[in-house]
Amino acid sequence: MFALLANITCTDNRKALQVSDLPKEAQKFINENFSSAKVVLVKVDNEGVSKSYEVYFDNGNSIDFNRKGQWTDIDCEGSEVP
Repeated sequence: MFALLANITCTDNRKALQVSDLPKEAQKFINENFSSAKVVLVKVDNEGVSKSYEVYFDNGNSIDFNRKGQWTDIDCEGSEVP
C-alpha cells in the first residue's frame, strides 16, 4: 500500500509558485498587460525536461507560458485580451 501511495505522490508534477518564480519574460508580460488583475495562483508543470507555467487571475482569466516565459495560451473569461 505504501509503495502505491509513494508512486502517486511522485507522479504529480505540479506545484504552486509565486509570480517571482516565473521566468523574467513571463513576469514582464503580466506586468505590462495584466497589471490591473490580481494573480491568485501560479502553477508549474514539470514533464520530463519540459516545463510550463499556468497563471490564474482573480477575474477568471488565465495565461499559460512555456519554460522560456513566452505565452502559449491566454483565456480571458468574457473580456478582451489586453
